[in-house]
Amino acid sequence: MRNKVTNKAFLAGEGVPPPINWKLYIGLVFAGLIAGKVVAMSQRGAVGTPEMRLLVLVSAQIVLFILALFSEKFSYFALIIYIPFSLKLPGDYGFAVNIANILILITFFGLIMRSVKTGETFFEKTSLDKLIVLWLVLLTMAFMHGAYFADKDWTVLAICLKRFLTPLLIYFLTFWVIRDREYLKDTLVVLLLGLSLAAFLNIKDAWVPTHFRWEKRWGEVASQGNLFAAFLVYNMFILLAIFWQNIRKPLYWGLLIPFFWCLRSIMLSYSRGGWIALSVASIAFAFLKNKFIGVAVLILFLMIYKAPHAFLPGSVAERITSTSTVSVHRFEEYRQYEVSAESRLVLWKGAIKMIAKNPVLGVGYMWSRKLIHEYAPVRRGRDLHNGYLSLAAEMGLPTLIVFIILIHHIFKATWVVYRKCPDPLLRATAHGFLAGIVGFIVANMFGDRFSSEETITYFWIIAAIIMKVKTVMDREALPVMRQQGSTE
Repeated sequence: MRNKVTNKAFLAGEGVPPPINWKLYIGLVFAGLIAGKVVAMSQRGAVGTPEMRLLVLVSAQIVLFILALFSEKFSYFALIIYIPFSLKLPGDYGFAVNIANILILITFFGLIMRSVKTGETFFEKTSLDKLIVLWLVLLTMAFMHGAYFADKDWTVLAICLKRFLTPLLIYFLTFWVIRDREYLKDTLVVLLLGLSLAAFLNIKDAWVPTHFRWEKRWGEVASQGNLFAAFLVYNMFILLAIFWQNIRKPLYWGLLIPFFWCLRSIMLSYSRGGWIALSVASIAFAFLKNKFIGVAVLILFLMIYKAPHAFLPGSVAERITSTSTVSVHRFEEYRQYEVSAESRLVLWKGAIKMIAKNPVLGVGYMWSRKLIHEYAPVRRGRDLHNGYLSLAAEMGLPTLIVFIILIHHIFKATWVVYRKCPDPLLRATAHGFLAGIVGFIVANMFGDRFSSEETITYFWIIAAIIMKVKTVMDREALPVMRQQGSTE
């Protein structure tokens, strides 16, 4: 039996203006400024004494626990804001006890209290449940396989497995806590605030060097440069989509500011994989909006690729042109790849050989680096620089197939929301997330960009929002709002 909370109007109709909770948003801005100041101070060194930091953390968590007796929103929104900085500010108290885990437990406690007070059952099924469970079973087998060959180091096993489990746990938590459209919208606002804060802190003291240098790759706020660029590509197009949806409203033009912060952060990451993912995602975003705009964006990126020095700063153009050089000898062209790019081709060939020899179970998690020198003429410990090959090599082809099916299912659900949802805000969210999924697919061709908490958790939160909307649409049997072949 469904309760009154679940039966509240969830989806707004076409042209219905969403209510604005100004008190919440002003509070979030002040909280974001405080969090940003703390992160900025921590970048310059430890803040205060260990005793003071412990006292502040414990006090804040006690306050959130007390607030969870009335509403789980406070701890859940704090969790969302914190996630991009969880690697730099882990707040470890000991084994498996850190800020992220404590916030998850407090939110779950608040969810139980909400269920007791309202009588609602929050354990609602999602269409991804079976795929995620199968994915987790295969992951666990691969981790146990890897731990067995590592003399059963279960501590390392648990820590590594947690990095996969935490984003999926937050996916379910997000699906359960969202109960109406206002909650969904607030969650989206908090997520975009966290994204904007991470991008701003990454560039506020950044400068563009005259020439490219390996040691100057900005991306240390949330994670390593390549991972941070991927994190931004996955989520930043939602800002652009909401702006585009409301382009005639002056207030929404402000969304271009954090979108610019994201663009500049990706530029300063000097991540070629991130740049390619951004380019393809931008083209996909434009084509989804209008095919003529898509063609124009495609031509623009081709022009940038052919003449980077005419459009980009010198150090960025150097990074692009250094990938390969072409020389002509006796009317024949010879292409020579940069050492980093050339080694990736060698690594990928070795990874394919590794997969062919261990197609079902793989070699075990974290073992591809230790064994790659047996399959390719490279030194021991090299990363495969391809997320899909790493997954298949370490966990087997069945795990890779389930992963691809899982991403396809998310893309398909997002497409349905984009084409059929009557709510313009949620359609815009789906539009931006479709581009983000395309960026996700491309970014993981250049490395593992899905197993770190700070990089992938926002992706799973948005996926939970999309699946929640899709579930409500299926339950209410909403009609198709537009024809499949139409454009906005």
